[in-house]
This record gives sequence, structure tokens and C-alpha cells, in this order.
Amino acid sequence: EMLRQSPPSSLMGGDDGGWPDAFHEDVEDLEEESELALMAQFLSDETLQNLTGCEDLTEVRRLEVQINAEDLMIRDLGHRIPNLTELKMNGSNVSSIRDLGISLTQLRVLWLSRSGVSTLDGIAALPLLSELYMAFNNVTELTPLADCECLVSVDLEGNDVSDLSEIDCLSNLTQLKSLSLQGCPVAEQEGYREEILDKLPQLTVLDESPRNPPPCYQDHSDTSDGELSSTGLSDDEDSPARLHGGVTREEDAEGDAVVAGRG
Repeated sequence: EMLRQSPPSSLMGGDDGGWPDAFHEDVEDLEEESELALMAQFLSDETLQNLTGCEDLTEVRRLEVQINAEDLMIRDLGHRIPNLTELKMNGSNVSSIRDLGISLTQLRVLWLSRSGVSTLDGIAALPLLSELYMAFNNVTELTPLADCECLVSVDLEGNDVSDLSEIDCLSNLTQLKSLSLQGCPVAEQEGYREEILDKLPQLTVLDESPRNPPPCYQDHSDTSDGELSSTGLSDDEDSPARLHGGVTREEDAEGDAVVAGRG
């Protein structure tokens, strides 16, 4: 015969042998605290409104924020900001792209430099992603990128890619124009540049250098006014735009601000 555990005599509430009302109240309080603790792990609408400066989160197109994914869950970010197209999270703590969840279906540009990312698993959940900037992380495998058919520019400078065969998975990305693997172990291998350009004929820029660089020429003219150099890029550091792997993007007006939102 099975033994049934009875409440301790010190907690007995009366002749019915049930749990006292005070005990039930304590349990309810604990459940409420647990729910509040769980809610605190997510970015609330109010927090996002404060971060972006926009009350209507459906109008937000760009978000810049630093996140510690171990303490704060952002998997529902795409539900909170359904029209988000640019997400800048440089300097965050995100071990995997899976931490972003599957709701960012409109995202086109992602920055995650220096964020401790070790795997690209889960990136297929970003079907419209066209620009990926993830320099100085710990990525070793490129296979997850094979399903990102919209990719145009990929910056993985300073990661841990060491096998040239990882490049094979990028061959079907017909829109890929710019790739940066400089600073990765693979870039130190003999014949690295030639082999990648051969495997990826669609590339126009590799490691910030054009596939077919213009002929070098001696120019003694004064280029102090920001004229184009022989590389085709402006020498003027104050130029309002810079080249991101073959894709020219205007600099953010917010500079290095931690958070920025644009409706």
C-alpha cells in the first residue's frame, strides 16, 4: 500500500487536515515573484519604447543596443518590433545566433562584432538578411550561411575560420559580392586569395580589396581635398560614407551611441 505524505502537524490548519490559508498565500506570492522574474528576463515594450524613443514600435526600423543574452532573452524581439530591418549589437554577449530567436523575419542588416559568438547556427531564421558584420568573434564554421540566399556582404574578420573547405558552402550564394576573412587562420594559407576567388566567382571584393584592382599609377597631385586615391576610395577621413565590403552605407548620425531608434 502506497504511503501518502501528510502535511506537518505544525502546518495543520484544523480538523479537516488541510493546508492553512497562510501557506496558500505564501505559495501564491512565490508564483507571482517567479512570473515577475521571468518577465524581467525579457525586454518589455516600455523598455524598448524608451530605448528607441518611439511609442509605436511598429514604426521602428533600426535598433542599437548591447545585450547580455545570458541574463536577458531577446528571442521575441521581432514580435515586439515587427518591422525591424537593422539591428546593431556590437559589444554584446551572444554565444549563438539562435539567441536572437526566429521572429526577426524582416531583418536585413546585423552587426554583432566583438560579441563572443561561437556559432552561426540559427541564422537561417533571418531569411532577408543581406549584410552580416561579425568581426572579432569565435566562429569556425560557415555552413549555416548556405541557407542565407540574400547575403550580399559578409564580414568575419578576426574569427577562427581555419579550413578552406568552409568556403564551399558559399558557392550557391549568387548575390554575395563582398567577403572578409582577413585575420582568420585560413587567410594565412598559401593560395588563399586565389582559391577563394576561384570558388566564388560572384565575389567582387575580398578582404576589402577588389577582385580586379585598378592599375597602380604614380600620382603626385595634391589629394588633401579628399580626392579619390588609386584604390578608388576617398582619403578624406571625414567623408560622410564609407565602404562596407563593397556596400556604401552612410555613417550613423548617432555615432557610437549605445542605443538608437529610427521610425
